[in-house]
Amino acid sequence: MNAETWLREYYLLCDAKDVDGIMEHWAPDAFLQFGGGEPIVGTGAIRSWFAEFMNSLQSQKHKLGRLWELPDGYLFFEAEVDNILHDGRAVTVQGGTICRVKDGQFVENRTYVDISPAGAPVTGSSG
Repeated sequence: MNAETWLREYYLLCDAKDVDGIMEHWAPDAFLQFGGGEPIVGTGAIRSWFAEFMNSLQSQKHKLGRLWELPDGYLFFEAEVDNILHDGRAVTVQGGTICRVKDGQFVENRTYVDISPAGAPVTGSSG
């Protein structure tokens, strides 16, 4: 499967708030980091972060932008995410991600976007 198809399938799972499906795309020792926030390390901590974030939203819709495939499984891509909060407010965020994918799973994911307007915590912990 090519990188664009893989990412689109992953973000469909995110839009569906399917935490189990999302986690199938993460390696056991992966890390997720938003901007200058603390890394969220390991699938336990990443699962907890996604579960909390998904509960903070009524809905979301990812729009994948430009994508560059780099050596060693690295990808860089732009995205826009339309979020609907539980109070009905619409919040759109834009950003970029550099990540490394190995054997169909994220190993590293650094996303540069201000997700605080969508109610998301930007720090995490190991677990």
